[in-house]
Formats: sequence, structure tokens, C-alpha cells
Amino acid sequence: MKLFSLIPFVFILTGCVAGQEIALRYDPAAPIAGYEGHGLPVSVSVADARPYIINHDKDPSYIGHYRGSYGNTWDVTNLNENPLADQLAADLSQELTRLGYQVVGIGPGKAIQVTIREFNFDAMWNGKFWYNVAIKVTNNGKTLAESNIKDTANISGSALVGAKYAMEREIPSYYDQIIRGLIRANPTTLRALNQP
Repeated sequence: MKLFSLIPFVFILTGCVAGQEIALRYDPAAPIAGYEGHGLPVSVSVADARPYIINHDKDPSYIGHYRGSYGNTWDVTNLNENPLADQLAADLSQELTRLGYQVVGIGPGKAIQVTIREFNFDAMWNGKFWYNVAIKVTNNGKTLAESNIKDTANISGSALVGAKYAMEREIPSYYDQIIRGLIRANPTTLRALNQP
């Protein structure tokens, strides 16, 4: 009986984690009370500067990895292998629209430039997730503001299935916090967006 109870656990940690995906998501929040973008035009660009993406060791959709019982790793990607930079650009555009800005194509004028310096997780019995994302606001090439948000989080798994389900639950939540932290919860960014 004990042998059969271990089968799901062994299966998860040895082979079935290959080809895994986690769906990153952003849930558009209500506009900030008393704040309005007044339709000001702004462009958005996102660059993925993670070293393992730049040197092509990992796919642009890579977001972390699971470890098997022998420490062997399986990469985890964003849903449908959508590049992380593309997803971030689309969701930041939604956030700006919700805040009352008009998102336009890249050109002269106000621009938000985001750089993904880190976004990764490592999970086996438990998991660790870390990120570092920088944001810059410019106007016709002149830098108005720069800041970055970063954190490292330990995510507890379970004795039966390790950290897999915990990562699938927590990583999308952290991603949503990143979207909000770059603009909505970032006074430096908001001030620069409304600066002449």
C-alpha cells in the first residue's frame, strides 16, 4: 500500500514534469481613484535581458524549471510558449489603458522602456522565485525617471507533489504584482508620465 501511495509522487518528480507550462496572467484593476491619464499618448517596449535568453541557452518563453528526484531539470515556459517580453508588453499596455493613457506605437514622445533583468524559479520539494525588472520613462529620448522592482520569494510545496502546484498558483500572482508595481504602485513612474 505504501508503494502505491508513492507512485504519483515519484512520477511527478522523475518524468512527467517535462514540457510544463504556467499561464502568466494580469487581471486589469480599476483606475486609481483621483488619478487619470487624460489620454496622454505613451509607447511601451520591453526587452528581455536575462543572460540565458540573450545567449540563447533558454527560449524567450522560459520562466523557470522543476527539478526531478536526482536534481535533473525540466524547463517551464509561459503558456503557449509566448515570450515573456511580449506578454509583459501586452499586459503593461492594458494597465496603461486602464489608467487612462493612450498606448501608441514607438516613436517621438513619451515612452516606457522595461528591461527584464531576471524572472526565474527553481522548484523541487519547495520552490524559490526571483525577479528584477527595471522601468524607464523617457520623453523624446530624455530620461525622466528610472526605477526597478525586485524580490526573492520562497514558495512551500507539499510532501506528496513537491512544489509544482504551489508554483502554478503563486507565479501568476507574483506576475500580476509586477505589472502593478511597475506603474500603478510606482509613484516615480506616475509622476514622470505626467511630467511635461
